[in-house]
Amino acid sequence: PAFAGTLKSFDLAQIPLDLVAPGASLDGRGDAVIDLAMGEAGAEGTARFDVTQGSFGLPMLPIGVPFDGVHGDVVLGGETLAKIDAFELTGPLIQVSAKGTLGQAPAATLAPLALEAQIEVRDATARSMLQGQGVRLGADGKASLSVGGTLGDPQVQTGTGRAPAPRPVPRQP
Repeated sequence: PAFAGTLKSFDLAQIPLDLVAPGASLDGRGDAVIDLAMGEAGAEGTARFDVTQGSFGLPMLPIGVPFDGVHGDVVLGGETLAKIDAFELTGPLIQVSAKGTLGQAPAATLAPLALEAQIEVRDATARSMLQGQGVRLGADGKASLSVGGTLGDPQVQTGTGRAPAPRPVPRQP
């Protein structure tokens, strides 16, 4: 089975995020160009997406974070579950640019992360919230982040240091 095509104005709230990021939420509408096929290890192919006017929520954040736009280029399959070639989020509170990989694992929440991101936090309240989560921001609200760990237990390190190596993935019987 395969799918190649364009999705127009799809509802982000319909994406089953709980399967990969329990407690996360996503709102807005987007367009995507997708070219996927089922390989031996799962989906393989590419996806490019653009989203406007939405918000996302994470369990560790007390509020949803609004955004004006999100763009991404992702390659699925091969040595990793997903290779994020580009991810750009722009909004009134925060701007994020990221790339990296999401590794293979028997369950999505166990997938190892290896991401590098640049963030700029534009809002004083959002700066306080992130700093309360241990993110070290510069006086200008900017930081470089390395994200390791797993999708279910991400480990974030700020500055030029590296994120801790992902924990070994438990084998499923």
